[in-house]
Amino acid sequence: MVRKATAQDVADLAGVSRSAVSLVLNGRAQGHIARDKQQAVLDAARRLNYTPNAVALSLRNRRSRTIGVLTWPGASGFAVPCCTRRWRPRQGPATC
Repeated sequence: MVRKATAQDVADLAGVSRSAVSLVLNGRAQGHIARDKQQAVLDAARRLNYTPNAVALSLRNRRSRTIGVLTWPGASGFAVPCCTRRWRPRQGPATC
């Protein structure tokens, strides 16, 4: 299994601090980080296919984008087939 790139990996490749990576990727670097360093961070993130950690984002935003469903043994009907399929945000909800 291939390890996902971390913000520290982006910082190492771009030659900046982890804080600088955070500022750039969160859009708060204006006036704090030089433009050439901002571009280096963006290039490094693109090269490493960096994506933010979903668990870390959910902790920061206080939203997990998770739905809990309670059923009982022997439950049938509409909810069971729909709840066993995965939600795909870009394609909309799963259809039954």
